[in-house]
Amino acid sequence: MPKKFAFRIQNIHIYAVAASVILSFWAIYVDNVINDDGTLYIRTAALISQDDWQGALSLYKWSLYPALISYTSQTTGLGLEHAAFLLNIVLTAAIVVCFIELVRELGGDDKTIFAAMLTILLYPGINEYRSAVIRDTGYVAFYLLSFLFLAKYVKQLNWRLIPGWAGALFMAALFRIEGFVFLGAMPIILQLRRIQDIRVRAGIGIAIAAFLVISMILGMGYWQYRHPVTGIDKLPIDTVVALFKSGWQFLGSVTSERLDVIETQLLPKYSVDYAPVVLVTIIAIILAHSVISKLTLVFAILSLHAIHKKMFLSFPQTRVVWLSLALLNVAILAFIGTVRLFITSRWPLALSLTLLLAAPFSLAYLYNNWQQRRGAPLKKNWMFPAVCILLFLTAINGLTSFSSKTHIKEAGIWIRDKTPPQTTLLSNTQVLVHYSGKQAFLNNYSWAHIIGVIKSDGISNYDYVAVRIRRNEGTREIQVRELLGLESVKTFKNTKGDKVLIFKLSAKSGGD
Repeated sequence: MPKKFAFRIQNIHIYAVAASVILSFWAIYVDNVINDDGTLYIRTAALISQDDWQGALSLYKWSLYPALISYTSQTTGLGLEHAAFLLNIVLTAAIVVCFIELVRELGGDDKTIFAAMLTILLYPGINEYRSAVIRDTGYVAFYLLSFLFLAKYVKQLNWRLIPGWAGALFMAALFRIEGFVFLGAMPIILQLRRIQDIRVRAGIGIAIAAFLVISMILGMGYWQYRHPVTGIDKLPIDTVVALFKSGWQFLGSVTSERLDVIETQLLPKYSVDYAPVVLVTIIAIILAHSVISKLTLVFAILSLHAIHKKMFLSFPQTRVVWLSLALLNVAILAFIGTVRLFITSRWPLALSLTLLLAAPFSLAYLYNNWQQRRGAPLKKNWMFPAVCILLFLTAINGLTSFSSKTHIKEAGIWIRDKTPPQTTLLSNTQVLVHYSGKQAFLNNYSWAHIIGVIKSDGISNYDYVAVRIRRNEGTREIQVRELLGLESVKTFKNTKGDKVLIFKLSAKSGGD
């Protein structure tokens, strides 16, 4: 290895962090409109900044991320939204560094580590969220950090690494509840590999499966069951039982509903016994599609190539850790898929990154083959250049999507600047409400709910109505104009034909 290249590898974290920060600034530049979930985190952070923890916890119970936004704002003097962007820049850079170090711990040489830097910087699964205010960034950062501590521990057997692993995983759990599953299951799994008796292993394996199921049902019950407390740690034991019952009943209810739909609307009457098999198959397809979509096809092929060729995980202990984390992630996603029958694009991110750790080994392998055959005709040495082109084309998808919601932000700012502070507002988009600065947030932004309010006497409580109409929703525009009997005072559009119509209700005599 040339000395110049070795020097660059020694400083790879500096280059990786610098590139990550530049990519984050670019992503925010092309999409500087806050996402829906981000408005909730900002509102919660605002309450924390006012030391109103009770109000913050009543608004959003998983409040570590909003608290970090608040503290970042107070420390830097930035507004809450810009503080959230800064926090995500830091957390995303942490993901990049942890990914590179994990590849090193899993057996990567200098070329593989360099490939790891390119892989994580090009990966659309991270780049598409660089401008989003989401807690998943913090969860993934600490999940990878805990993985790094655990990979070091199983190789060095240095007990001083255990607090780092537990602390990082506990922090991950404070971003997303799934972290507690890893915190409880991984120590048992690591001890399981030392047991020789197959019956004891099977028993412990069943116990782990039971732990996973109970944990997930309790987590589900926590969100379904309404109780006047601010934290699950304060719940009495009888309420924990109630949480389990609530989660179990909900799981049984949704599973029964799914099976009923399959039996009555999908299968002929002589095949209804196959409904459970069909449900499991559907869930498996949803899970596989969501993971491959998040990983992207080219990175999925590279990862599978490295796994099939056994290019990484040469250390048996790290192989156990990697495989266990991957399977636990699959179990969590399968459970979510069973309950919801869909998986949003962010949920498979931890699993996708776990699998993506294999891709740099494949890239390094392809580069070495290409270098050894350098000078041969392109038709005989095309694999590595073709992969590079595919990676570039895949990467730009996550970095060239200019926001299509700028008109929503502009409409909100117009209301903020052109109306008195006490103005009351009704809107079907919380992003607009966020930028309007009005206390007009709702629990339900559905079109049916907004139309119901407009038709009711409650519309007299509002000064302005701002509705978002997508380009294929022309009938909704006609409907709202007819119901209000008004022309919009201001219209904001994007290049795709989506629009926001703003109506001033005080212009209507009688104000129905």
